[in-house]
Amino acid sequence: MKTFSQVIADLQLDRIDLVKLDAENSEREVIAGIAEEDWPKIRQLSMEVHTNIPGGQTLIGDFTALLRSKGFTVSVDLHSRFSNVGVHMMYAKRPQP
Repeated sequence: MKTFSQVIADLQLDRIDLVKLDAENSEREVIAGIAEEDWPKIRQLSMEVHTNIPGGQTLIGDFTALLRSKGFTVSVDLHSRFSNVGVHMMYAKRPQP
């Protein structure tokens, strides 16, 4: 298995327009695999967040704080058809230069 940053290096990417992340409760591990120098390459991120798993109750707040610290504006859909079972969509976007 490779980290996200290893894939970025292997593909020699200098810009990623959209990351769509649905890692079935492993989003925290995938995000942890993004090296500091690779964050500026990501323009937008869309991810499914599971708050119904052990430790998941803080994920929305944790991911929101992390993504804002990386320069993204963040929104979370807390009223989707899956929200009642603890599955939410999170969207992060960098402001246009």
